[in-house]
Amino acid sequence: MSTDFHIIIPARMASSRLPGKLLLEFSGKTILEHVFLKALQVPAKSVTIATDDEQIFAVANGFGAAVLMTDKNHQSGTERVAEASRLLGIKSTDIIVNLQADEPQMPPELLVQVASMLQAEDNDWATLYWPIDNFADWQNPNVVKVVMTDNNQALYFSRSPIPYFRDYPLQLPKLIAI
Repeated sequence: MSTDFHIIIPARMASSRLPGKLLLEFSGKTILEHVFLKALQVPAKSVTIATDDEQIFAVANGFGAAVLMTDKNHQSGTERVAEASRLLGIKSTDIIVNLQADEPQMPPELLVQVASMLQAEDNDWATLYWPIDNFADWQNPNVVKVVMTDNNQALYFSRSPIPYFRDYPLQLPKLIAI
């Protein structure tokens, strides 16, 4: 695979479920540093942390990461990655992998896989997903769900169960085989 892909790690302090989680430590490093070190294990052209928070900027700079400040008004990590790619002057023909800053156990080979998918299929966007095969994950708001078309295009993402049954949210649907 060509090394013309970049990894941008959008990082913010204001997580709604666990504020400050990126600076929590385990095994002697912050979650953010673990993610950054995973990204360095792949043949990317660059690895950059993009943040709107001075504390994250200082910590990332302290462990030697390439880090830049972005606008505080972004509604998503995708918007932060887009701004970072402009600030970095990344060519529009290059591939950008958006690595979530709270994924310290992300296998490096999956980063290469998604970059390869983007390169091989000439897609503008790609994401990795895995089928949900148990009730607990289906109900868990920390597990993002995706609805796909027959040709593997994402229609939408949700933290709620899909499908969501308003009147029976604690029961899986009964499927009838015809």
